Amino acid sequence: MSEAQNPRASQGENPRDEQSETVGDPYRDEDPPRRDARAPLGMAVLIAFLAILGIALVVLAITTLV
Repeated sequence: MSEAQNPRASQGENPRDEQSETVGDPYRDEDPPRRDARAPLGMAVLIAFLAILGIALVVLAITTLV
């Protein structure tokens, strides 16, 4: 490799880049994601919000046409 492709470290610097992936192994979470008690409640709130939004849009469309 030429020096342009593999530059040397400047004075006082380590030869390895601290932000490089080669410094340490990547973090790997072995535990699968878990649902807590809030997940079903959150889905119910989201579905209710979408249903209310849909009804409001239908009512708005009907009132603008009449």
